[in-house]
Amino acid sequence: MLNLQTKFGQKATLVGNWLLSLVSINFVWFVFSMPALLMLVLLQSLPLNGVYLATWLLLVLMLAVLVLPATYGVFQAAAQWAHDRGSHYWRPTLHGYIAGLKQWRQNSVFAGLIGLWLIAEQIGGRQVFWQSSLLILGVALIAAVILGMLRGLGPQAVAQALQQPLKLLAATLLTLALLLVNLALPLLFCIVLLSVSLSAWAVIKIMKF
Repeated sequence: MLNLQTKFGQKATLVGNWLLSLVSINFVWFVFSMPALLMLVLLQSLPLNGVYLATWLLLVLMLAVLVLPATYGVFQAAAQWAHDRGSHYWRPTLHGYIAGLKQWRQNSVFAGLIGLWLIAEQIGGRQVFWQSSLLILGVALIAAVILGMLRGLGPQAVAQALQQPLKLLAATLLTLALLLVNLALPLLFCIVLLSVSLSAWAVIKIMKF
């Protein structure tokens, strides 16, 4: 039986709490985002026609009212987690989601931009130049979303992030990598358990908020 009073036991407890925090935050995000994720899968299978545009419009709406506010909640909970090192953060994530809904202007802008990126990706097909351009624009869009989420951590958070462009780039590329991991079918579980919460935690740690 593991003795939690030993040094190994204390480290095991810390690791367990860290993993529990990671999963609890991400699972709340996944519950809110699942309808939009399913809509995205459907959108990718459709040709560019009236049905595609109707599905796209629904997806943009879901991004604005579900995914982006939930992501805002993840960053709120991850910031609290980074400082107090607890283990249960589903409630702060829910509260953060409600706070994120109030950022409706920001959510609408980001949802629209993501929607335009998806249409551009559909139109562009497999042209190398087009795909390369979309990749660069996608990285810039992820960086902008990260900055938008950091606004909720305080008035100086965005300015502090912009003063550290290399760290912001590193955080953006790490976020992109964690999202791309989910494209591999054996690793699809990551989007349920850790992709977004680990990304938010890493951003906060890299930026040292």
